Amino acid sequence: MAIAGVVLLVACSGSGRSTRPSTTTTRARAAKATFEIRPVLAILPPGTARPFFNLPPGGEVLSSRSSLGPRYAVGPAAVTGTSLRSAKAQYVPEEGWVIDLTLDQQGIEQFNALAAQLFPKQPPGNSVALVVDGVVQSAPAMRTPRFESGSIQVSGGFTERQAKTLAASLAP
Repeated sequence: MAIAGVVLLVACSGSGRSTRPSTTTTRARAAKATFEIRPVLAILPPGTARPFFNLPPGGEVLSSRSSLGPRYAVGPAAVTGTSLRSAKAQYVPEEGWVIDLTLDQQGIEQFNALAAQLFPKQPPGNSVALVVDGVVQSAPAMRTPRFESGSIQVSGGFTERQAKTLAASLAP
């Protein structure tokens, strides 16, 4: 599968240890998880309930996958799970475990609009939150303003198990 662009560079995804059960582990076995790609507006310290600014309509503060990790102020969803065609975990040398996502035409157009908007910004404003069941799984920065194919690759400091579980929970 050819990957036209890569979304990488994880923004503070926490220590990787969690004191609460992962929602993606149980969701992978039970049903398809809800999935959204949302712009990151700010990264907040753990426990912060509200950002220091007014959120736009549809924006909210979400927890990261690690209970010890930061919280994210995010804008409204730019891409939803209805545009997701496939999700696959893959090991990439020098990057580690990643998730390959394939989007339909509408999804890649929406993602490209978001990439063009976020790419020139400074961190964390150049990042997207990959949200599963209301929890930020990864918040990588854009490495390119445009993706030529319907495939994107997402990093997140995932272990093999986390990547495979997350991909399985997203698979249509």
